[in-house]
Amino acid sequence: MKKLVGDLYQHELVKARKDRPGKAKWRGSLLGGCMRQQVYYANNEPVSNPRSEDVLRIFERGNIIGTSLNDRLKNSEFLKSYEDEVPLAIPELYFAGNADAVVTWMDDTKEVWEYKSVKAFAWKYIPKPEHQVQAAIYAEAISRMRGERHGARLVYVRADDLATSEFIVEDEWREKALSILALLNGEYRDTLPPALPEEEFKSEKTGEWKFPCGHCEYLTKCRGE
Repeated sequence: MKKLVGDLYQHELVKARKDRPGKAKWRGSLLGGCMRQQVYYANNEPVSNPRSEDVLRIFERGNIIGTSLNDRLKNSEFLKSYEDEVPLAIPELYFAGNADAVVTWMDDTKEVWEYKSVKAFAWKYIPKPEHQVQAAIYAEAISRMRGERHGARLVYVRADDLATSEFIVEDEWREKALSILALLNGEYRDTLPPALPEEEFKSEKTGEWKFPCGHCEYLTKCRGE
């Protein structure tokens, strides 16, 4: 059977997702989302709704944009240092992740940068709470690891034209992230967290599940439909 380049590309995208086990029980990229989903992933539950091809390509778009930012910024004359894809962990909280970038400005200000690519129609929804939680816990982790305070900055890139918008993540989001980890390691250590409320995440008009439920790999397992 003749294969097109697109077929080969899609095959490799699927394979890459399957080959990415978590480095710890709790992951930074999930922390601001549904806690029930996080428990499913942490326990390596088999997915009931595998990612669609278009979702995998959206993830890859983010990887491509992140690589471009790293390539362009790593030698910036306005930064003392730039590290990309920095592994982070808080072992006592069973947490790990990878920061898109850890930088030191010329005035010695240290920050974690988290990159997010979004389409133009979603621009009005930024910054998203789940992204602020992710960036905040990365800053908390690197601050603990290196014994120096690091701030957190969210950098959004519009996929349509590569325009950017950025936000300093306030310290209150660190407390929010740590409180989520406290629940996951405490109250929900041996108990499945409640599902997100159906009345908020299922359309009465169409019966379709809204984000994040509609894109969840555990939708059927969670909702029983």
